[in-house]
Parts: sequence; structure tokens; C-alpha cells
Amino acid sequence: MAIPIAAIETLGETISRSSSTTTSELLQELSTTAQQLAEGSFNPISVSCGTSLFLRFLTIQRPPPEMSFAEYRRELEREAKEFVRGSGRCRTVIAENMADFITDGSVMLVHGYSRVVVQALLYAAQDQKKRFQVYVTESRPFGLGLKTHAVLSEASIDCVVILDSAVSYIMGKVDYAICGAEAVCESGGLVNYIGGYQMAIAAKAMGKPLYALAESFKFCRTL
Repeated sequence: MAIPIAAIETLGETISRSSSTTTSELLQELSTTAQQLAEGSFNPISVSCGTSLFLRFLTIQRPPPEMSFAEYRRELEREAKEFVRGSGRCRTVIAENMADFITDGSVMLVHGYSRVVVQALLYAAQDQKKRFQVYVTESRPFGLGLKTHAVLSEASIDCVVILDSAVSYIMGKVDYAICGAEAVCESGGLVNYIGGYQMAIAAKAMGKPLYALAESFKFCRTL
């Protein structure tokens, strides 16, 4: 499960267990929980994306005058659960749209590991029967590219792991580059794991397209 979605699910569970008696008390409790989740996570940016999105929704989604607070709280619980259930469809839609950019016989560079990127590549290979070659960065210090290599290799996709320092060298051999995102800022900025910035610079310098794939629940206003 993606980190922002796990954070929203946690807020939904907080609502169900809350002893708050007013909307203001509930929002304050959820804000405190969101802050605690971010502080305790190794990836606070993704957590903040999910919790900020859900809290903005609560601020807008005011209950009608005739609805009791208990009914309103149950409605929020249902909304949170529905959001979690529907989140998986985001990656499916992205994979289908990205398929037009993944051409048969192409060579690409992928940065680290991203669920949505891997799903897009698997869709192109398995559903559309396209053949392509993937270079993936090792993505130190966590070695996330090794996970991408394992998943793609198991699906019989030609995949080679490269050193992070070899990005500029490999960029000249590929048709385009792909990365995921931890967050997409309102200003258009992209937050990714270490190495994403150097990949973007190399791609721009060599005139290669760089595609960033991200679900809408990773959009945020501020960090």
C-alpha cells in the first residue's frame, strides 16, 4: 500500500475510535495524528501528502444542518474507506495512459523503484506485448533499483542495474527516462529519491524526454 493511502487509512481509523463530540475537536485530533504520523515516518513527505489531502477534504465537506455529528462521523469513515479502495485505480489509469509513450523496441532509464512505474512497464510488456529494454539506477543508499530489477526480470523484461554515477553515461544510450514521485508540488516541483535531480539535469542536457508518473493523492501545496 502506498504511504499516503496508509496515512489516510490511519486517519479513518482515528475517526472511528474518536471520542470527539464536535467537528472542531475531531479536526484537531486528526491534525495531531497527522503530525505524529509524519514525525514517526521515515518518509514524512508522502505521509504529509496523504494527510493534508484528507484534511482539506474534511474542511470542505461540512455536514448539512440536519445531520447529527455521529452521522457525520460515520460518513467520514465511509469516505476514508472508499478513498483507500479506489486508490488502486490511479495506477491502472496511469499505466494505460503511459502505454502510448512506451514504444516497441525502445530503451529507457528508470530511477529506483516506484509502484506506478513498475505497473506501467508490466502493463506495456504483458498486456500490450511490447518489447523494450530497461536500465535502472541502483538508487543508493536503499538499493531500490534492485527491487525494480527483480520484478521486471521475473516478468521476462530485459533489465540492467546501473550505478547511480553512470546516469549521464547511460542517458546517451536511451530514448527517454522515467521516474516516480514522492510528491508533486503546486508550483510544479517534483520530490523524488536522491538521484532524481541529476537524472533530470542529464536528460535535459541531452534532449531526452523525462516522464514522471505520480498518483493524484501525491499532489500537495506545501512541504
